[in-house]
Amino acid sequence: MKQKQISKILIAITFLFLFNIKLFALNNITTEKAGYGIDENINTEKLSDKPVEISHSAEKDDMTGLTILNSDYYMVSKVTVSALSSLLIDLNSASEIFDRIIYSKDLTPENTIKYPHIQEVHASYKFLGIGTEYRYKVRVCFDIVSETEFAMRWKLYDSMNSGLADLRGSWYLKELNIDGEAYTYLRSFASTKLERTPPGLLFFTRNFGEFEIRKTFKDLLSDL
Repeated sequence: MKQKQISKILIAITFLFLFNIKLFALNNITTEKAGYGIDENINTEKLSDKPVEISHSAEKDDMTGLTILNSDYYMVSKVTVSALSSLLIDLNSASEIFDRIIYSKDLTPENTIKYPHIQEVHASYKFLGIGTEYRYKVRVCFDIVSETEFAMRWKLYDSMNSGLADLRGSWYLKELNIDGEAYTYLRSFASTKLERTPPGLLFFTRNFGEFEIRKTFKDLLSDL
């Protein structure tokens, strides 16, 4: 009798454990896909051809000591979804597109876009010659790839002792019809947690962060 009771208890514990793992995985998926879709507060009849802030913040967390940077911006462009997505899919070309990235390599070129890729990145965050460089690896997933919609996301895979506690972000592209013409909605989301804060980073991000975001969009569009 006791053995049966013990068996039932073990089965119940195992079920709860697996159930919690599933919930944890689903919550992570939801979090990682932040930045996907057209923000519900946006008036699609009054879209801008310049980056517009959805949210932007730069704070020092007193509890963890981490510096937390978040940005979420969108804009529209006449460039097609397929033209933009072809640039973003080529992970090796990121250093040629974005000024902040000084080295980029797809470490899993054998994987198709149906499977996650591991990308190594060296990025420079220096302002007036003061700052630092980060070397890290991210896990990149291409969730939607079509002629009219594209979505990719990345998450920190290996900080390579760079001082990054967490890093995640996404690009979302969607074709829109405005007054009978095709436009592309671009959305860029990024969230970074730093263990070490370069001098002046918080001040620069709070006061000139929008300029950096505009530069990111400009870098991407200028390659077409």
